[in-house]
Amino acid sequence: YVASKDELLDRATDHVIGGVLADIEAIEPGDDPIDDLRAMSLTLFDAILVRPWLGNYFMRNTDVQGNALRLYDMLGQPTLRLKLTARQRFHAVSAITTVVVGSAVDLGQEPPQEVLDGALG
Repeated sequence: YVASKDELLDRATDHVIGGVLADIEAIEPGDDPIDDLRAMSLTLFDAILVRPWLGNYFMRNTDVQGNALRLYDMLGQPTLRLKLTARQRFHAVSAITTVVVGSAVDLGQEPPQEVLDGALG
């Protein structure tokens, strides 16, 4: 039982991110942490691209969305292999997450009908 639509969406988000985590765990780490971050980010991107609603709820309620925190931690693992301070690693993961989520949500939206019709020029 869920108390509200928001709680339902938070739980749905956690479920989807759980699948993203499983997909990321299947990725073999390579020699280059940047390549590893790219592969992990693309996995998250692809999940959000087909579910644009996910971006609005991702990390919105970390009390319910434990998988979002695990994903954030998992994205931080490759940064440990870079010559960054703890603060720089935090900012790097925050930036990656923001760009990935924002881009996927934006690209996952249907263009307005005026654009599809060619009415805007």
